[in-house]
Amino acid sequence: MSAVTLPNGEALPAKERWWTNLVGSAIAVVLLAVALPVLLLALPFLAIGAWLDHRKRRRLQREFHRRWGASGKRLLLVYSNSPHWQAYIEAHWLSQIARVAVVLNWSERSRWSEQHPFEAEIFRQWAGDREFNPLVIVIPERGPVWVIRLW
Repeated sequence: MSAVTLPNGEALPAKERWWTNLVGSAIAVVLLAVALPVLLLALPFLAIGAWLDHRKRRRLQREFHRRWGASGKRLLLVYSNSPHWQAYIEAHWLSQIARVAVVLNWSERSRWSEQHPFEAEIFRQWAGDREFNPLVIVIPERGPVWVIRLW
C-alpha cells in the first residue's frame, strides 16, 4: 500500500486511511443521489424539446416547398452588401442560381420581418448566429437540409 500524504508533506498513518476512503465514498454517494434524479427528471424534457425541434424543421421544409417548389426554388441564398462579396455574387452567382434560389440580403435584415418573415425564420433555424455570410441553405423536398457556408 502506498502512503497517503497530507498537504503539509506528512504521511497519514495507515490506521487513519479508512476515514479518507469513507469520506470520499460518502461524497460520491451524495453526488450520485442528487445528480441521478435531476438527470432522470430532465430527460423527458430534453426528448420532447428535440422532438419539437425536429417537427419545426420538418414543417419549415414542407412549407418552403409548398410556397416555392412550384417555381423550382430549392435554395435560400443569404449574402450582404459587403465590398468583398456583393459585386462578385451579383455578377456571377445570382445569374446562375436565381431561378432555383430565394435570395435574402443580410444588409437589409431590418426589413425581413415585414418582407420575408418565412424565409427569415428558415435562415434563423439553420444558419445559427455566426459565420453565415454568404451562405446557401439547400432545402430538399425530403431528407436533411444542407447548410453551405461560403466565407
